[in-house]
Amino acid sequence: MTKTCSPHRLIISGLVLSYISLTVFLAITNDINAYKWKLNDDNNYWIVNGSILRQTSPKYRYNHRLPLISDGIARKNPLQLLLLSSSDSRKQRSTKKVKILIISRRNKLNSFAKGIATAIEANKLDYSITVGDNLPQYLLNRRHFKLIIFDSLKYYVNLSQRNKLAVTTYCKEQKRVGILVFANNESVHHTNIPILSSNQFLPDVASVRIKSPNPILRLTRDGGNVTHNLPNRPWTVFNNYTHMQPILYINSKNGQQYVGGLLDDGKDDNIKRVFFGNCIDFWLIRLLFLDAIAYLSNGVFQRQLSRWLQVDVDDVFVGKKGIRMTDEDVNAMLKGQEMIRKNVDNFKFMLGFSGHYFMKGLPTENRGDIALISNASKFWWFCHMWKHTKPHLFQTTELLIADMERSRNFATRSNLPIVPGYSVSPHHSGIYPAYEPLYNAWKRVWNITVTTTEEYHHLNPAHKRKGFIHKNIQVLPRQTCGLFTKTLHFKTYPGGIKRLNQSIFGGELFRTLTDNIICIFMTHMPNYANDRMAIYTFVHAIDFLKRWTNIKLSSAPPSELGQSYFRLYPDEKDPLWLNPCTDKRHKAIWPFVQGCKQLPSMIIVGPQKTGTTALSLYLSLHPKFKPNKASKRTFEEVQFFNDNNYRKGLKWYMEFFPPIESSLVEQSIRYFEKSATYYDRALIPKRMNALLPDVDVIIILSDPVKRAYSWYQHMKNHSHPAALNYSFYDVITNKKQDRLIKQLQDRCIRPGKYVIHLERWLDYYHPSHVIIVDGKQLIDDPIQVMADLQIKLKVNDILDYSMKLQFDQRKGYYCVKRERGRNKCLGRSKGRKYPPMDKDSEMYLRNFYRPYNIKLKEVLESRSLAIPTWLKEQT
Repeated sequence: MTKTCSPHRLIISGLVLSYISLTVFLAITNDINAYKWKLNDDNNYWIVNGSILRQTSPKYRYNHRLPLISDGIARKNPLQLLLLSSSDSRKQRSTKKVKILIISRRNKLNSFAKGIATAIEANKLDYSITVGDNLPQYLLNRRHFKLIIFDSLKYYVNLSQRNKLAVTTYCKEQKRVGILVFANNESVHHTNIPILSSNQFLPDVASVRIKSPNPILRLTRDGGNVTHNLPNRPWTVFNNYTHMQPILYINSKNGQQYVGGLLDDGKDDNIKRVFFGNCIDFWLIRLLFLDAIAYLSNGVFQRQLSRWLQVDVDDVFVGKKGIRMTDEDVNAMLKGQEMIRKNVDNFKFMLGFSGHYFMKGLPTENRGDIALISNASKFWWFCHMWKHTKPHLFQTTELLIADMERSRNFATRSNLPIVPGYSVSPHHSGIYPAYEPLYNAWKRVWNITVTTTEEYHHLNPAHKRKGFIHKNIQVLPRQTCGLFTKTLHFKTYPGGIKRLNQSIFGGELFRTLTDNIICIFMTHMPNYANDRMAIYTFVHAIDFLKRWTNIKLSSAPPSELGQSYFRLYPDEKDPLWLNPCTDKRHKAIWPFVQGCKQLPSMIIVGPQKTGTTALSLYLSLHPKFKPNKASKRTFEEVQFFNDNNYRKGLKWYMEFFPPIESSLVEQSIRYFEKSATYYDRALIPKRMNALLPDVDVIIILSDPVKRAYSWYQHMKNHSHPAALNYSFYDVITNKKQDRLIKQLQDRCIRPGKYVIHLERWLDYYHPSHVIIVDGKQLIDDPIQVMADLQIKLKVNDILDYSMKLQFDQRKGYYCVKRERGRNKCLGRSKGRKYPPMDKDSEMYLRNFYRPYNIKLKEVLESRSLAIPTWLKEQT
């Protein structure tokens, strides 16, 4: 018979459990409070016992999501892997806020460490590099590393006891953090690691082979003996090892076999390790590297095996007589396409045409044009431009539309199966740097949703190419394969056929296919004529990929690839505008070259309510300084680097800085702008540095307590509901946890955490380009402030501001002198006198900001930046 508890027993039991839970909760809370730690709003600092410890550098933060998907799904529908609904996103692992740590033996810029970093970047993973001098201090409070890589076996095996203990402890405490070690031309005869007792040097290698099967293999397939593209550096080979298993064999020229790679599965100390006897430059080690980082991180850095391939054939019908395609070339192209389709599902060449040149070659080439049209349904097609003209040479959107409509009419007459929503412009003109008329015309004529370019951010280095979205058009990174418009014959190929084969068989082209989940390649029509180098290149590259990897290649329409790309890499959606005048290729395809000197050389970045408007006014009094044009929406502030305006593009920004008259250029007139919202926005330093790397950043620092109160009163005068209905103390403490109060509380308090935002600016700008202005001194003695500022701005003709400013007794602050009548002072909303702040609010904020101010002073001192008088008094 089942016993039942009486209601009284249930109630008593519930009370006891509640009491126990409450006791445990209070104990944990008290323990936490005892250490006084919390993570700040920016997820970038820890406050520990009143001190602020910095965790990461936003400059190196990518936060890319790399989903892991089963091969079973891939076989059913490869593209489905990337188009998972948001409800399924929780099933996929992510590398967001997770990093790989590279520990270098010498310095962060040595070639070995850079090679490892390049491989990591090419796979869109995040990393940090440090020199292994003080690992205990470096690893303290850094909990986001899931893999540690040493670029030197010799350094690793001879770690000091202190550093060795720090690494071992970190790997165990952070759970499943593995170690990867490279031997770079090193011979280690003595080691303090028992499981790796000795090794020797091997300069003469005949072949290399993977040990198969072995536990780390996933992407890599055993393709047999490697006898080509072997590394130039001698191998470190391992012998007398115990409790490890070989993963790579080396065969010497005298017929002996050695071990060139080892796996320690961590059975002895729960730390997995992989040792490579050569550097990452060797293509097979680089391939195994991708498997090793996945294995050692327990899948955190694992890449999916599915890849998508698109090969664009630009300039169809374009080209000088004698180098265009014949009907035989078209047949060879179709045969090559069929060979590729055996390894790439749904593959078709993507042909970009310029109809003006149709039937304008030699008779055999005209037959080639007819053959292309006759077989049009066997390819995918997209529009180039009618005469292959660079879009940035068209003055208006209307002229571009007229040109595109001619191409559309040609496609209709010729029954070309145009791929919906895709186009590429000749020479990538107008895509990046962005030419707005091109984007507008594409939308109106072709309803383009996807395009590609290899120019973002730059052509080289190729592994840093990214995508972005502009005007609702997805711009995907385009890759090169070593073939360009003038590479027509093997015998004239730069470096010869040997160099091309090196790229195909383990080199640059092979790396591009293995690193990029979505590969869109650029080729040109002449590459399929003459020696038909494109057919040779892709057929052999794909065969080699299939031999050495388990990658599954497929093709899909560009619109689907665009959606997939930005699901994989959502952080790339917003573009990063660079200065086109600093890149020769960008300058050549940018229509506004005359505006190279049309950008500001100094910017007042804020923060708000510190005197930015007054400083901007004072600067505009100087004959050498010229402010931006006023905005209809934000008045004297441009606010370009904020999200909405930033998406409008560089040309929109430049319109606020009209071309300076030639007579004034000789006088070295300098533009400046002021946008006080810039200071505490996380993305703005990165955006500004990308466009204006040499700009002088002017920051005004006033007492953060007074700044917070000033903002509250400012919002009260603007009838903000929370400011009207709640006291200042209620807002800054927000005990009611009201959402409306929270918004106001954030804008009152967050900008005043000066050190957090300043460190971010210093990540992107050298201290010599950061100028600190004392907000209190700007009010009390602006004449001296402007004298000091001119010196820091390296002005030759120093203006005496006592001739321009004077104290206005009526207003209670300095105003601009006028020859006649009253002084010109700031508007009504500036320089208001508010009721005194209540004592409770002031005490609360003083305590709140104290650790931030202490850290701020330390940072300013360490960078030799000016320390405001109020900060000296408070610390």
